[in-house]
Amino acid sequence: MPSAPDHAHPAADDHTRRADAPTVPSPGQLAAPVDAETAAEVVLPRLAVGVGVIVVLVLVLGALAQLVQGQEVNALDTGASPYIHAFASPILDALMNGASTLGSVPVLLGLTAITAAYAAWRRRPGLAGLLVVAAAGGILLNEALKALVHRPRPRLEWAAVYPDWSFPSGHTMDSVVVLVMLAFAVWVLFGRRPGLVATAVALGLAVLIGLSRIYLGAHYLTDVIGGAVAGAIWLLVLMWAFGAAQQRQTRRRAR
Repeated sequence: MPSAPDHAHPAADDHTRRADAPTVPSPGQLAAPVDAETAAEVVLPRLAVGVGVIVVLVLVLGALAQLVQGQEVNALDTGASPYIHAFASPILDALMNGASTLGSVPVLLGLTAITAAYAAWRRRPGLAGLLVVAAAGGILLNEALKALVHRPRPRLEWAAVYPDWSFPSGHTMDSVVVLVMLAFAVWVLFGRRPGLVATAVALGLAVLIGLSRIYLGAHYLTDVIGGAVAGAIWLLVLMWAFGAAQQRQTRRRAR
């Protein structure tokens, strides 16, 4: 008597399909450790592509910013600092200088190091590594972008003239990357509600830091906008790269 067709383990087939289907990793999954093979095959190529996209975008934005110099459309750019500085007061000076200090590289790297060390102590080495890659990568990328665009700093009577280039704003880009990643760490370590509060605080501080750079005459408005855009894209690139890595590792474990 012929045997019935073998419908071999539909539950297993369904599990395999679910493992292969693309999913959005949770914050905890995104911060999980990545092995060396996955880092080389998935993370690094995606980071390289993302950096290339950011470089092209910032070069286009920087070229547009240079193109409008001296044109009417540039009035908003050159007028932003004098307009904001018209509200100057000792209290506002202290607030803006404090915000600018918070967005400086030494402070942001210090916050990153402390948070990464705490994450490692909590046995979250993947989160610690992600924080370091995000902060160090964002800061180095900003320096490279400034050197490529070569936009001079504003020259205003009340403002110090900095020796480096202006576009995109390093304080803004670095603070968007680092402060949002610190909020992400709070989300992973302490849960969704503290993470949402930390994210709102991080975004508010990043906006204040960007405004402080215009107020202090250190950057044009478009420098700050460019820095915010570049920082946001770098965060998306990190999510794309590390999310793909976690999906690869999940598929491997399911087989």
